[in-house]
Amino acid sequence: MPRGTADNTRNRILKAADRLFYQNGISQVSIDQIAEQAGVTKKTIYYHFDAKDTLIAAYLQYRDDTTLHWLIAQAEAAGDNTDDQINALFAGLTGWAQSSAFEGCPFARAASDLAHRPGHPALAVGAAHKKKHLDWLIDLAQRAENAEPDLVGKQLLVLIDGAIATTLVTTDPTYFDAARRAALLLLGASQ
Repeated sequence: MPRGTADNTRNRILKAADRLFYQNGISQVSIDQIAEQAGVTKKTIYYHFDAKDTLIAAYLQYRDDTTLHWLIAQAEAAGDNTDDQINALFAGLTGWAQSSAFEGCPFARAASDLAHRPGHPALAVGAAHKKKHLDWLIDLAQRAENAEPDLVGKQLLVLIDGAIATTLVTTDPTYFDAARRAALLLLGASQ
């Protein structure tokens, strides 16, 4: 099989897994469903991913790349001013929450589904994603010349994740505005 075809097939599988795992939850989705959605056989899935657990970890890695890129792009589209970046970031999150695609944080959803399996490889991917997200927020706090960028980065991550979780439960996206206001206070409070 030519390499380009194998890569395309792997991508189709990942996109199908992404849609199904995100919408329905990891434990509710079978390899058969992913195969049907991707238009491939189970054997093809197992050719690319030796087990469902490997596919779950690859799905979260796929989400890691796209999610973090999207978050950073939302903020950086506002220019270099950190307050403007926070406003843009939370505007983007609000827009996402108001869309039909919103199902909350895929990493938190996966961690919840896999809570009974602490050694699962997908949990390490989720932890690494949160670390990259945290590093970016610490950098944002440093650029804002915040006196405690490590602490403020953690606080910003908690605000973002908390707003996502609360909006998912309540279906009220105004929690993003509350988190945005708190984030602006945090960035300026320790200067």
